[in-house]
Amino acid sequence: MLLVLTMAIAVSLFSGSLAEEPLSARSVRETPAVMAVRAARDAVVNISTERIVERSYLFGDEMFERLFRHAPLRRTEKETNLGSGVIIDNKNHVLTNAHVVRKASRISIKTADGNVFEAKLIGWDVRSDIAVLEIDSKEPLPHAKIGTAKDLMIAETVIAIGNPYGYSHTVTTGVVSAINRDMEVGSGQGEVLYDLIQTDAAINPGNSGGPLINLAGEVVGINTAILDAAEGMGFATPIDRAMRVVEDLISYGEVHIPWLGISTETMEMPEIRSISTPDEEVTAVVVTFVFGQGPANGFIETGDLIPKIGDTKISNAREFRSRLKDYKATDEIPLTINRGDKSLQVRIRATKFPLDQAQLLCYEWLGFWADEIDLNANRPSPGKNPFIAVVKVRKKSPADKAGLQEKDLLLQINDSTIHTLDEFQKAIMSASGRGGIYIEIRRGALYLRGTIP
Repeated sequence: MLLVLTMAIAVSLFSGSLAEEPLSARSVRETPAVMAVRAARDAVVNISTERIVERSYLFGDEMFERLFRHAPLRRTEKETNLGSGVIIDNKNHVLTNAHVVRKASRISIKTADGNVFEAKLIGWDVRSDIAVLEIDSKEPLPHAKIGTAKDLMIAETVIAIGNPYGYSHTVTTGVVSAINRDMEVGSGQGEVLYDLIQTDAAINPGNSGGPLINLAGEVVGINTAILDAAEGMGFATPIDRAMRVVEDLISYGEVHIPWLGISTETMEMPEIRSISTPDEEVTAVVVTFVFGQGPANGFIETGDLIPKIGDTKISNAREFRSRLKDYKATDEIPLTINRGDKSLQVRIRATKFPLDQAQLLCYEWLGFWADEIDLNANRPSPGKNPFIAVVKVRKKSPADKAGLQEKDLLLQINDSTIHTLDEFQKAIMSASGRGGIYIEIRRGALYLRGTIP
């Protein structure tokens, strides 16, 4: 009896150690990264888009079109694209990149559990490369916890989740390699994304729009870009800036950038040299025009320098315009102004650009008035013709000095094609914060291009 009891105790002790072993091993393997992915994974979605494109062929072969300049055959084709996104609220809104979904005719969302939903595009902003979708689901889907990128630490562990090359919910880990990185994007269009998070977490095509999360499982960035020539260099838009854009896209379908009623340019300061790079000239933001009825009138003067917006130092006009996107269109915006040997602190209540006054503001700023015109009658005729013509040029104005003439037809302002008055107004809104505009015009049989400084 004693022997049997002893053996039973031994078996009991042995079996207990076997039960504890897997539990102990699991606790070692269940790292913070594992728990972070577990917390965020269900909110990450795969995005599949379709769009109809028109291509031209000669005898069904593009080579013939290149060799023989004959009129090509045209046909429509379906083009597909893959990307990633993250559900951000209980209304099934999905945050992703604009380049993933822009121009899509159909958008499908696949969630972590394999379900597929249709989605509609709520809005997008090309300049920040942010878009918002809404999933067609009656039930709230799991959404991510939104964190902040403001307190990110260099070498802090971050995790990218996405759909690279169609491999669903791929997880890669790395660290924050750097913050406040700037990157020029857009095929030479000159657009710059500011304050990007640089990470060595592997990001590949298809990861675009997916979340970058911290070890708390919070979204701190939206994976946006990679450098083709580099390895281990990915970039993400800080979530704070992305959510600021999201707020406007959900509310208005577009981003309302604060309008201060000033135009700015980048000015070189040759008399000032950088200590770290003594051979390079320092640049500054200079105010080149102040609109009479704009919010900044009475606070800012032509010739003022703007070294800071809030607590952030700025060195060029393009960066200044980008930083304005961090504020709402009705926010009070703090600026540091250098005027001569004085440094001033001002707070200006911004507004939304008054589109209905675009023609008047253009005349005040650049010195020309444009309107829709009836080409046959050669007089203003709103809504009858898709042409915008110069109907008045103020003498000695920037437009007059640039050689703009009455009856010139406006074809393009900066990167915006002009056909209607609405397109002209929006082009002036976009250009109003800059130092001047690039234009393309038709004058009789001539097609001319130039700038109005």
